[in-house]
Amino acid sequence: MQVTPEGEGVLFVCSNSSEIPEAELPRIFEKFYRIPKADRWEHGGTGLGLALVKQLVEHMGGQISVSSAEGWTHFRVWLPSAPPAATAKSLEPAGAA
Repeated sequence: MQVTPEGEGVLFVCSNSSEIPEAELPRIFEKFYRIPKADRWEHGGTGLGLALVKQLVEHMGGQISVSSAEGWTHFRVWLPSAPPAATAKSLEPAGAA
């Protein structure tokens, strides 16, 4: 994993040696979506992992993207250095003003 300061935030890049077919890329962040016949280790799963990660990243004011080619898949997550005002406010202890 690479972590690099970028603009007003931090960029995380995580790569693995498994290619996702281009036709499947638009759907991998959907809840319960699993790439057909792609689990060669038969580990199973619910298809919720990437959907939850995307929701969390967006809630924190960040962005997530994926690219896949030549036997590799790269996930890029950018998070702001400071949380957006709405998120920061929701993290305050109860009764704080």
